[in-house]
Amino acid sequence: MNEKHRNMSLKEILLRFKPYYKDYWFFFLLTFVGILLTSAGTALTAWLMQPVIDKIFIAKDLQMLYILPLGVIGFYFMKDLGTFMQGYFLARIGIDMVKRLRALMLEHILRLDMAFFDKYRSGELISRCTNDIGALQSIVSNLLPDVAKNAIQFIGLLAVVIYQSPKHAFFALIVVPCAVYSLTRFAKKLKKLGKSGQEKTADMLSRLSEIFANIELIKASEATKKELGKFNNENEALAKISLKGAKIGCLSSPLMELFGALGVAMVILIGGREVIEGHLTAGQFSSFITALFLAYDPVKRLAALYTSIQGAIVASERTFYLLDLSPKIKNGSKDLKNINSIDFKEVNFAYEKGKNVLCDLSFSLKKGKITALAGPSGGGKSSIIK
Repeated sequence: MNEKHRNMSLKEILLRFKPYYKDYWFFFLLTFVGILLTSAGTALTAWLMQPVIDKIFIAKDLQMLYILPLGVIGFYFMKDLGTFMQGYFLARIGIDMVKRLRALMLEHILRLDMAFFDKYRSGELISRCTNDIGALQSIVSNLLPDVAKNAIQFIGLLAVVIYQSPKHAFFALIVVPCAVYSLTRFAKKLKKLGKSGQEKTADMLSRLSEIFANIELIKASEATKKELGKFNNENEALAKISLKGAKIGCLSSPLMELFGALGVAMVILIGGREVIEGHLTAGQFSSFITALFLAYDPVKRLAALYTSIQGAIVASERTFYLLDLSPKIKNGSKDLKNINSIDFKEVNFAYEKGKNVLCDLSFSLKKGKITALAGPSGGGKSSIIK
């Protein structure tokens, strides 16, 4: 079903999830503590390279030989504890929030009138309640914490880089604007492919639903090859879209690494000369390079997050489109307890943009009596029941 969704910005989507965020403030707080521990542990590990090299390997300070390894253990423990905290509490938030969204989606769909169910196939609705809402987990639980985690970690490592050598930091980070430009181009393509992929997934699920719902007729009429051919067409189309998305997604990380390598190469060329000339100690340069390498990692993760979130944005648009629909028939005001019959008098009915399936139909349903509808397939029996 290809309806037109309103393009939503990431800010609009996050605002729609605002009521949920309030329910998990304590878990978000614990996640943020984990982020701070991870970022601090990573930055301090990079900074520790300077005293390790300058104090132990060059100055041969025996006292530092026993102190600094304890620092390594302490900083890694801090980092690993933070990693566990943020991973566990984010998973808890995401799983519970997706569970609530699925229940909300089904509750809302069940309130809609029958015209809605005539418009949407069952496979399409199953896809909306499962695949689309599952794709939202990256937004509802991971987006803000992941952005905060990688941004804070990058800032901490950047502080180490600038502390050791501001001049080299400039050369190392000059390639960032080029990387950001390439990333935005990739993101636009991924969003377009994400929308096509989710629509094709819904089409494939609808095809499967129709096959299994009519399996007796398919076998009786020996139409298995025909139905298999239709399914294979949907399956092939989905595979092609997925492959295109995978190709673009796999290009983003190597491209970021290439830009990072250019920055590091410039730093090694310029910084190596300064170490040789005595303007920079080996420990300072090692700490700088370590922090620089580690700083590119959160930038890469932010890039991957930005590209992967495009599919979740499309899923959000599809989900909120349905949640914003309202039934045309709000409620009923008549009390049927004292009604003895329901009469159809010259009723005409047509599905959306189609010809009449019921023409001048008249009959009466008497209270307490069984009325049978008999006729060939396609005669309108199901339409009357609906």
